[in-house]
Amino acid sequence: MRYSKPNTSGGIDKFWLTGGLRISPKQQIDFLKRLHDNKLPFSQRSVDIVKKIMIVKDTLDYVIRAKTGWADEEKRMVGWYVGYLEKNNKTYYFTNCIQTKNLDHPDFAKDRIDITYAILNELKLIGK
Repeated sequence: MRYSKPNTSGGIDKFWLTGGLRISPKQQIDFLKRLHDNKLPFSQRSVDIVKKIMIVKDTLDYVIRAKTGWADEEKRMVGWYVGYLEKNNKTYYFTNCIQTKNLDHPDFAKDRIDITYAILNELKLIGK
């Protein structure tokens, strides 16, 4: 799948959260492009199911497919919101990764999504 450097140190249940697996925003975008273009080593049926469950917003003007991610590290939280927007036969990919040392931040989960939508709105790709 060419998704980061394969490193499963840290245990089978945590390698993608606190173990050795590290994925950059660029690698996230590359993966999303291959998903969108049906270039992953999975059946078309499986890819179609993933694309369908990734739909977070479906309007007459655009469709947003996205996924959240969260890593709760010892001294900080890392939140991801990755996906793509399809509008007027064009695809716009996005990756938002935010971090905080405030482990009690009340809006952290919501902020990673709100920041992304604010940027898409500022770029005039979506309306408020």
